[in-house]
Amino acid sequence: MEVEALAGPGLDHKSGQAPLRQPVAAGGPLLRRRSGPPAATDIAEEFAAFCSSTGLRLVPVSRGAFAQAARLARTAGSGLRAGDSLHLAVAIDIGAGSLAAADGNLEANMRRQGLATVIF
Repeated sequence: MEVEALAGPGLDHKSGQAPLRQPVAAGGPLLRRRSGPPAATDIAEEFAAFCSSTGLRLVPVSRGAFAQAARLARTAGSGLRAGDSLHLAVAIDIGAGSLAAADGNLEANMRRQGLATVIF
């Protein structure tokens, strides 16, 4: 995907919207250098494009997932922090078969819960 496709025409510093520069690294549509802070509309458009291009879906977080996250974080030996326990609890709550993980501790807890790991 070309950078300009996400940036849109005519964005500049005078308009208060920072133009996107060339990609920093291959592998994802959001890895870009910016010359200043992004405008809220840029972020929303880029995130929507990222979700549709990757199949990512947003789901509501239920009260049950928050309670499950608290139980997971308090489980002796889990080593889960609040954010990781919430991600894992939401995945369990929606019946996901896999979850992306960038840390070995979260991955170990995912395996204990029967979830496959998406490596990125």
